[in-house]
Amino acid sequence: MSFSFYYPAYFPSLQTLADLTDSTLIVLTDQFQFTKRSGLVRTKLTPADNYLTIPVKHNGEILSIVEKKISSQSDWKKKHLNAIYHHYHKLPFFDYFYDDFKNIYFNEVIFLGEFLYKILRFYGNAFKIDAQIESFSKFFGTGLSIDDVLKNNNKLCNFHSYGRISKTNPLCKKLTLFDISYQEQCLLPKRYPFRLNPLEFLFTFGAEAAFLLRS
Repeated sequence: MSFSFYYPAYFPSLQTLADLTDSTLIVLTDQFQFTKRSGLVRTKLTPADNYLTIPVKHNGEILSIVEKKISSQSDWKKKHLNAIYHHYHKLPFFDYFYDDFKNIYFNEVIFLGEFLYKILRFYGNAFKIDAQIESFSKFFGTGLSIDDVLKNNNKLCNFHSYGRISKTNPLCKKLTLFDISYQEQCLLPKRYPFRLNPLEFLFTFGAEAAFLLRS
């Protein structure tokens, strides 16, 4: 089984999604500590726009992503969907994907980790990433770290290789130490259209987006 650890993001880069396409198991790492003002909860649709930010509850506690609660005291869902509609509704394949994306917001979700998991499932389906997608906390249980999983991989999960990864990633040394192989990351071109965010890429190229991501 080829696996990848995925650090969650509201709008992941196309490079990140491309790195997941060879995996048979993708694990969203929701056990990591929540970080303010990060890609976990905010994104820009275009460089000139203000950030879209998922509001979360702050009570002074240090919490993991899976424990962090989304605030219910604002109409952020409506604002985000309106912004996405305003920017992209004229793109050729907008109607093909928008309803599925919009439905994520209408299902009641309390925790940030769960919401980002649903977002990843949407991207996985839209880009035809044929992999089992799990959250770390539910798949391996609480109280474990990535190091624990790598050390006990034969007991916890029968995997033998990691997904595509840059050689500069600090995880590479750990994978080598535990005799787990990985594929070198194939960098996407930096020119248009690979500079688009994943939603704009899907709305622009439709079903062809999955092929472009792999080519």
